[in-house]
Amino acid sequence: MEGLDVADVDLKTRRAMIRHGKGQKQRVVPFSENTADAISQYLDKYRGTGPGRLVLSIDRGRGRKRLNKYHLGTMFQRLGDRAGVHANPHRFRHTFATKAIEAGAREIDVQYLLGYSTAAMTRRYAATCDASKAANRHSSFSPVTALISDY
Repeated sequence: MEGLDVADVDLKTRRAMIRHGKGQKQRVVPFSENTADAISQYLDKYRGTGPGRLVLSIDRGRGRKRLNKYHLGTMFQRLGDRAGVHANPHRFRHTFATKAIEAGAREIDVQYLLGYSTAAMTRRYAATCDASKAANRHSSFSPVTALISDY
């Protein structure tokens, strides 16, 4: 988000060109209709459609400037505090990966969307999902549960 220019986002096709992603790799990523609507509202209400960075920050009365990773960190921390959760950009990547895999996304798709050059990290997310599923299913085959139910 910090490196996106207005020209990098196509609201009609709902695609964004990530030019400086993880490992400085470029990729195109899709986004939802809800996201397109939110971006459109942001542009209409705050930003305008002129050239430059998509998301700008207010620089304490000195005008608008490019959003950077420090702004993002502060924004995530404030929103997370308000919501009572720990939030940061990496947590969003992790949540996206695990939720996508839980919903049936192929690991290769998640790897591409997150910009990983190898499947190793994506496999770690999949392993987390598998461990969570096993823990949730545990009560159905737990020996202790079977013993207790026999009484």
